[in-house]
Amino acid sequence: REPAEMKHELLTTNPVDITIRRAHYFAVALPKKGKALDLVLRHAPAGRSLAIKSIGASGAAAAAGEDLRVGDRIVAVNGRNGDAETLLAELAESSNPELTISRCCEGL
Repeated sequence: REPAEMKHELLTTNPVDITIRRAHYFAVALPKKGKALDLVLRHAPAGRSLAIKSIGASGAAAAAGEDLRVGDRIVAVNGRNGDAETLLAELAESSNPELTISRCCEGL
């Protein structure tokens, strides 16, 4: 859900039930083999991850198959974490990036 929608629900619903689930972390190797990753990514101005908004059908990321999903978050690239700009730079520089992915809220 979008933050504004969640805020509205929290302010107008009584009682509020909250479920907290831990994210699942795993690694995905994405050999570019001369292709672009073909990912659309989003991040907050001070964010420390990259949210996957879409995965193109013809890029290197598509070859990962079900290993990557829209909504996953990239939290490190080649073992390097940091702000979004650091992650983006590492993605651009690496020909064989290994992504640490955070996936949350399965089944919700």
